[in-house]
Amino acid sequence: MALEIPFMKKKEAKQKTPDEINAEIYKLKDQLRTEVNELKKLDPDGARMSEFGLVKVVKDKNGKPTGFIGQEKFEKFQHRIVSTEFPQPHRRFRLVLEYPNFNIEQTYYWFLRYFNETWGFEKVEKVIDTM
Repeated sequence: MALEIPFMKKKEAKQKTPDEINAEIYKLKDQLRTEVNELKKLDPDGARMSEFGLVKVVKDKNGKPTGFIGQEKFEKFQHRIVSTEFPQPHRRFRLVLEYPNFNIEQTYYWFLRYFNETWGFEKVEKVIDTM
């Protein structure tokens, strides 16, 4: 007498036809396209980062996107916080030089060399330059 255990039985999965697989793929692509379009209306930079998995999309109880978690925000002007097109960094440095009639190149290249040689930064990018 053989003992049969229900969860040990292997269920035979129904083989899908190539047409059924293609229909599922097109349906998923269409869902993704509509979701990305909704995200682009909300924030184009956040939508692009969410496609690559750099930020997470926050949705309300109805499933509509309301924002992004992990997108960098910084104070561009006094009391004006804006989102950037970058993910949230681990560490952020802000350098402000306020010399209206000063040759900035000498100081700029000194800082580049200082960050590279002393702190070990291999790559330093100047994101905003306002004169």
